[in-house]
Amino acid sequence: MADQPRHERTLVKVIVFSTALSFGCLGGVMASLKGFFHGDVSFHFSSGSILGFVLGVFAGWLFWKAVFWMQKKDESAHVSEGSAR
Repeated sequence: MADQPRHERTLVKVIVFSTALSFGCLGGVMASLKGFFHGDVSFHFSSGSILGFVLGVFAGWLFWKAVFWMQKKDESAHVSEGSAR
């Protein structure tokens, strides 16, 4: 990722932050909903909501970390194939 133009690095940061924030919000809401499957939906904010948010942020960040790791691994495999010829 070091050879990317500055605007591309900025876009990647925005994408990673937005994904992490949206996963965090989803995790927080999911942890706050009670009685969803029983027809009596209610929203209760608790420490579980905060934990759900934190875990969601981590999951969103980890997703893009894995994508970039796989991309880097794929690029290095192509480079090593080219040098073997």
